[in-house]
Amino acid sequence: MTVPTVAQTPDELMVASHSHPAAGKGDVSGEEIVREDISQEEEVVVGGEEEDKVHSRILGDTEHNWCRAVGSGTGITVLAMLFSRPLEISALQLAVDAVQLQHPRLRSQLVWVDSKPAFRVSSAPNVKVEVVDASQGVERNNVVEEMQEEEEPTSVGEMRDAEEYEWMVHVENELNTNVWSSSDQLFQCLVPQPMFVVRLHILPKNYSLLTIRVHTAICDRVSAATVMMDLLKALRHPSSSIDADDNFARLGNEGESLAVSACKNNKLMAIEDAIPPGQANKPFWAHGIDLIGYSLGSRRHAFLPFADPDEPRRSKFIHAALSVEQTQLLLNGCSKESTSIYGALCAAGLKAAAFLKELARRSEHYALITLIDCREYLEPKLSQSTVGFYHSALLNTHHVNEVTDFWELARRCSSTLDNAMKNRKHFTDMGDLNFLMFQAITHPALTPSSSMRTSQLVLFRDPALVEIEDLAEDMGVKHYLGCSSIHGVGPALAIFDSVRKGALHFTGVYPSPLYSPSQMRSYVNAMLGLLVRSSQS
Repeated sequence: MTVPTVAQTPDELMVASHSHPAAGKGDVSGEEIVREDISQEEEVVVGGEEEDKVHSRILGDTEHNWCRAVGSGTGITVLAMLFSRPLEISALQLAVDAVQLQHPRLRSQLVWVDSKPAFRVSSAPNVKVEVVDASQGVERNNVVEEMQEEEEPTSVGEMRDAEEYEWMVHVENELNTNVWSSSDQLFQCLVPQPMFVVRLHILPKNYSLLTIRVHTAICDRVSAATVMMDLLKALRHPSSSIDADDNFARLGNEGESLAVSACKNNKLMAIEDAIPPGQANKPFWAHGIDLIGYSLGSRRHAFLPFADPDEPRRSKFIHAALSVEQTQLLLNGCSKESTSIYGALCAAGLKAAAFLKELARRSEHYALITLIDCREYLEPKLSQSTVGFYHSALLNTHHVNEVTDFWELARRCSSTLDNAMKNRKHFTDMGDLNFLMFQAITHPALTPSSSMRTSQLVLFRDPALVEIEDLAEDMGVKHYLGCSSIHGVGPALAIFDSVRKGALHFTGVYPSPLYSPSQMRSYVNAMLGLLVRSSQS
C-alpha cells in the first residue's frame, strides 16, 4: 500500500499522489457489530484525576465507513476563506478555541477501543492554529504568479480552477493532504488522531488564507456552513488583549461547563442510532434483491471517457457560478416547469455528458448519487447547528441521450428522488449502498478500468443557502468555498452548490488524472451553457 507523505515543514505543502485499493466507504461483509451497549456516549476518565474528563462512544457504521473512505483519499473536507487583510494569530486562536467549545465534535479525536474506532471528546479545546508562510507565492513552471483579482462573469457563467488562482492552489493542496491514511481498522494507530486541522496561510499583498481541514465523519455540508459562520462570528469579536493562556483560564469553568453540558444534552449520536423506530425496517429478502439489483445495474453505468486510469490520483476542483440574473431566470424556469434547482443540475450534468460523448439519439444509463440532510427526519430532530455527519445517500439511474428534453429530464430526476424519499429509501437503503461502495473498493476490477467510480455525479438534494455574506464582507473575506476530496471511491464529479446573495455557485471536485483539467472544464462549461440556455428558452 502506498500512502502520501505529509509535508513536515510549512514550505512542504505538496503531498505525494497515491492510490489505496484496500480501503473505502462501506460495511465490511460479515462484520455486523452490535452497538446497543456501546453506541451511547459515556463519560470516562483518562489517566488520572488530574486528566481532563472526556466523553467517548464507538463510531456508527456510516462514520466508520467514512474512516475507511478517508484512508483511501475520499472524504477530506476543506473549508477555505480568503481574507484581503492579515489575520492576527492570537485572535484567530481565540476564535478557534471558542468554536471548539461550542461544538464538541470538533474536539473529537479518533481512538481505538477493543479494536473498534471511537470518538474521544475532550472537555477542552485541543486544536492549535498552524501558520504557513506562503508570502513568496507558489512556484509553477518556474514562474511565480501574483494574486489575481475577481473576474467578471462571462455570458454563460463564471468558472475558475486552481491552475488560474494562486490561493486555490493552497486549497487544493489541503484537499490532498491526508493525515488519516492509517485510520483504517487494519492500521490501527496508537496515538489519538485529531479530526480537525486549522491552517493560516500568509499570502502575498497582505492577503491571508484560512483553511480548515476536517474529517468528513464529523462534518457534513450543513456542519461545514455552521463552522464557517461561527468562526467568523468569533473572529468579529476577538479578545485580542488576552493571550491564549489567559483566554483559556478566563473560559475556565464556563468553558468546561459548556463542553460537558453539550456532550450530555446532545449525545452527538450516530445517524443509525437516531433513525425513528421502524423507518429503516426492510425484509431480509428485500435487502438481497436490492443488492443484486444495484450490483447488476452498476455494470451498465456510463461515464465520461477516462483520460488516464492508471496513474495515482488526487482531487482537483473547479468553482463555477451563475450571475444573479441568470440564477433568477433559472429559478423562474424551475418554477414554471415544476422542478427544482436539484433537478436542473442533474439534467445539466447528465445531458452535458451525453453531449460530450456525442451520443445523438443513442441512449446510455447514467447513475447519480444524491446526499440528503436527515436532521429533520431523525428522532429526536437535530438542529441545523448540530455539527456531525447526518447525511444519507440515494442512488438513481437515468436513460439519457443528446435529444432528451432538458426540463423533462429535470422533472424526472426530481420526482424519482421524491418518490424514493416517500418510500423511506434514504433510511432503508443506507446499509445496502454502504456495502456496495465498500465492495467497489475491495474489488476495484468490478468498476470500469478499476477506477472505483460509482456514479457520474454526486449532488445534494438542496443547495446551501449561505447567510454569511454580509458578515464575510465586513470581515474582509474576498472569497470562500467548501468541498471534499473524491479521488478514492466516488463519482466522476461531485457538486457542492450554494446560493449566495441570489447567485448560484458550485464547486465541482473530480479525480485527476483520471479526468484531465481541460476535459472537466469542457464538461462544466457545457453544464453552465445548458442551465443558461434552458432558462432563457
